[in-house]
Amino acid sequence: MNHIFQCCTSKYAKFSGRATREEYWYFFMFDLTLSFVLGALFVIYGDKPLHQITLLEFASVSLGIFLVNIPLVVPRLAVSVRRLHDFDINGWWYLMCYLPFSTIVWFALMCGRGTNGENSYGQPLITWVEQDPPPPERRIEHRKFGVYYYTYEQIEES
Repeated sequence: MNHIFQCCTSKYAKFSGRATREEYWYFFMFDLTLSFVLGALFVIYGDKPLHQITLLEFASVSLGIFLVNIPLVVPRLAVSVRRLHDFDINGWWYLMCYLPFSTIVWFALMCGRGTNGENSYGQPLITWVEQDPPPPERRIEHRKFGVYYYTYEQIEES
C-alpha cells in the first residue's frame, strides 16, 4: 500500500532512479482495479441492462473512465520508466508497449529481476544475494540382500 501512496504523491513525476518489481506491480494492480471498478460503477449506475445501452451512453461511460484515469497517466509512465531503469534500459523503451504483439515481451520484462548492483541509473533498491553452494557430498554404495542403494555423507572441509 505504501508503494501506491508513494507513486501517487512523492514519486508522482519522478522519472529518475529505479523501481522494484513490487512497486511496479502494486501500482499496476491498483491502476487496473481502479479502472475496472470505475467502469463497473458507470455501467451499474445506468438503469438499463447491458444489451440496451446505446452508443451515446457507452461513449459517456468511456469518457468518464478516461477523465478519471487522466491523473494516473503521469505516475503510470513514471513507475514504468523507473522499472526499465532497474534493467539499465533507457526509459524511451516504454514506447515498445504500444507496438503490436509486444504485450508478452513487456510482461516478461516487468516480471524479470533487475540488475544486481549499481547501474547507470543509480543504486539498487534491492540487492540479490546468491546463496552459498551446498557442501560437497560423498556417495557411499551399500549392498543388502543383492540390492544396491546409496547414501550420501557430507564431507567436512578443512
